[in-house]
Amino acid sequence: MRKEDLLQAYVRRSLSLSRDRLRKYVFDLEGKKRYQRHAFVRFEKYVNAFLDGDTDKRWIIMPGLRGTGKTTLVAQLYYTLSNKGVPVAYMPYVSLDDLTSLVGLSLKDFLDAYERHLGKNFESLSKSEEIFLFVDEAHYDKDWALTLKSLYDRTDRVFILTTGSSSVSLQTSPDTVRRAEVERLFSLSFTEYMLLKSGLMPKKGVKKSVANAVFSSESADEVLGGINVVRRGINEYLADVSPSDVAAYLRMGTLPFSIPHSNPDEFYDKVVGMVEKTVSEDISMIMGFTKKMQTKMSNLIMLLALSDRMSYPTLCNALGDITKPTLSRMIRGLEKSELIHAVRPFGRPVKKIAKTPKYKFMAPSVRAALLWQVGELDSREETSGKLLEDAVAMYLFRLLKMHELLGFDFDATEGGADFIVTARDKSRVVLEVGFGDKGFRQIEKSMERSDSKYGVLVSDRRPSASSDRRIVSVPRDWFLLM
Repeated sequence: MRKEDLLQAYVRRSLSLSRDRLRKYVFDLEGKKRYQRHAFVRFEKYVNAFLDGDTDKRWIIMPGLRGTGKTTLVAQLYYTLSNKGVPVAYMPYVSLDDLTSLVGLSLKDFLDAYERHLGKNFESLSKSEEIFLFVDEAHYDKDWALTLKSLYDRTDRVFILTTGSSSVSLQTSPDTVRRAEVERLFSLSFTEYMLLKSGLMPKKGVKKSVANAVFSSESADEVLGGINVVRRGINEYLADVSPSDVAAYLRMGTLPFSIPHSNPDEFYDKVVGMVEKTVSEDISMIMGFTKKMQTKMSNLIMLLALSDRMSYPTLCNALGDITKPTLSRMIRGLEKSELIHAVRPFGRPVKKIAKTPKYKFMAPSVRAALLWQVGELDSREETSGKLLEDAVAMYLFRLLKMHELLGFDFDATEGGADFIVTARDKSRVVLEVGFGDKGFRQIEKSMERSDSKYGVLVSDRRPSASSDRRIVSVPRDWFLLM
């Protein structure tokens, strides 16, 4: 088949089958519409603004870790537009994984062929012919950014939603910075998990009130007071939540494809495969790692799952034949792919760089799957504590990227607390996380060192304040509501 014939056939097939192809992401096997996670509202606002004539923000990029549900969100937006009357012919959906790997074509090839299919140039489109272009798995085409930048500059009649399984390529192109809005899709919060699993949602204002109370109060008493305002709403919500739901969330629930899985082994096996694909395709595609280096990258991820703080010399020695610059590059790749996040020691910038960070997994389910792979996923409080720390770091990272926090570090001194959080007004809050019998001593030490206004203990303790009213305990399931 000639290239032109192949292109036209692919475009026609894409347009005719996209609705059926995306249907499984919108409806379950019984035909019931799946719940939309909270993030859907953010992306729907951009679509509605474009429909209303606002063309300022018409290129949206959705990066994120594999398995966070990007294609599902695209499918839900596709069906929403279809229900609003947008014709299928004006909603091209293309997965660059299929286009480049299976058909051997580029995004530019597809857009050129689609333009010919329309029978007119993109520049000639009228208001009634506005296009909604969905580009999934963008990073499979190395020229995706240049191609979409050209389309963006040619016309304001095309709305572009671009997704990618890794932020490695999605956040390194200068062609995207000045034109596109980057909206990350994060791993599931606990309330999103319960929404998708059971259709359960807290009352409006509960999540925001908990976050404001924990990080924006002036004292420990004010934290308790802020939470007590919505305590009734918290209790009503948690009345339908069992302790097993919290445990399942920490071990499996931060990735949405866990919802249909009743067999944890099947789920963990899929997560391990997802991690391997992230290494072999997402990271190595951009950073040019050889097969040998990919193996070492997989070994590095396992080492970090077993112990989230190891020095560079220790890691280099454990991996064998690895220089410090190479190790640094490997870790940078893992961070950009959003598999891990480095939490740096509290202190002056020079000391932060010199000391070993802690590496937290951006989805606790990933650490759980890796521990399962080597037979180390057990019911010990230490294991549960690691997963909870990952979840708290994931929440803090989300608040940071949404510009609700300035940053967060950890206290590297002996007996220091898990997190020192810097609020928007530059004040600090010490945060300690754990299972079992946790006291206030670690928080007290870190408060003195960091000049924090109060401390928060996230554990299984009931909500209460310390005797000197400087530290407040917040139950784990309350904290996870934010």
